[in-house]
This record gives sequence, structure tokens and C-alpha cells, in this order.
Amino acid sequence: ADVAVGAAAMLSSTPFGGCAAAASSSSPQNAEPSVAGFYRDSFVTPVIENTSYQEVLPFLLEGRPFVITDGAAGLPMAEWDCDFVRRTFPDSRIRQEGGRSDGNGVPM
Repeated sequence: ADVAVGAAAMLSSTPFGGCAAAASSSSPQNAEPSVAGFYRDSFVTPVIENTSYQEVLPFLLEGRPFVITDGAAGLPMAEWDCDFVRRTFPDSRIRQEGGRSDGNGVPM
């Protein structure tokens, strides 16, 4: 982060806000980082089991995705699959995240 701040300060002190210097420079230190390099581990989705609320709270507060593999352990729903839900709750809808549709009621 300090390198980025220093580079931004240096570029902003040059004519045209550093645009010409940044555009004409081809040294490796001025190269764009890869997407994975820029975001570091934010593309990694932790898989957690035998957890506690305190352990997952940071993920919740940061809005980061995570998977709890044994979240339904000991509950009857642990054995449910899509066919069971479809038969047992024929009018149920699932929430679809993403996609190109504004619809949020996808039939099971």
C-alpha cells in the first residue's frame, strides 16, 4: 500500500497528473498487477467446518463468501436434497443471485 501511495504522489506531481509518464513508461515496476495479484486472497473462498459464530463473524462483517460444510449437522435437513425439497415444498422458490434476469423466484 505504501508503494502505491508513493507512486500516486510521484505521478500526481508531474505534468498532466502523471498521465504521460505513466503511459510512456514500460518498466516492470510500473506494470499493471495481475487480477489475482491485485486482489490477493479475496478470490479464495474459505471452507470451514466445526466452526463458531465468532470464527465466521469477520467474514460476515466484510461481506466475504465462505462455505460451512457441516452447518446442518445434527438437523433433519442435513439429508435433504433438491428432489426432497421439490417434493415436500412444491410451491417453494429459491433466490437466484446474479445472472441476467431480475427474477428472483426460480422454481425448484
